[in-house]
Amino acid sequence: MCIRDRLIIALIKKQLNSITKQIITLQILWTIIMIVVYLIESIILVGELGRDIGIGILLLLVITNAFIILRNSVELKQKNKLYYKLKFSFI
Repeated sequence: MCIRDRLIIALIKKQLNSITKQIITLQILWTIIMIVVYLIESIILVGELGRDIGIGILLLLVITNAFIILRNSVELKQKNKLYYKLKFSFI
């Protein structure tokens, strides 16, 4: 599910609170970071070895994103607050 869909669902179900805003903001920021890192990596590394390293970096970024999501999910269930949160919001 993409970030836009999460935002639309939160708005439709009237569940747009501070935690939801933080989750969506964190995902927007992480998506921007992933794109920038991958583009920089693609420009720097060229050739067959660069493509293999690029896939490894992309896989590492996806695993990191999954970890952030899971860690925040566990913290929300246990303490009803986010483990990774930002001091600002895009929404």
